Amino acid sequence: MSTNQANEALIAKAVGGDGPALEVLLLSHSPRLSRHISEKLPASLQSTVGVDDILQQTFTESFATSRD
Repeated sequence: MSTNQANEALIAKAVGGDGPALEVLLLSHSPRLSRHISEKLPASLQSTVGVDDILQQTFTESFATSRD
């Protein structure tokens, strides 16, 4: 199974409410997400909010939404 197929399978499971699949998906992409957030976070906000804060909030909201 290719990486794209594995990601697609995880996405399908996560959309279906599979919490462990969502966790694997988010954690496997967190380094890339961190880099993206770091590149886009305005300097004026960097002393107030960090990349990890944004990731944590995003993950928390993702899990809360998946349980609805």
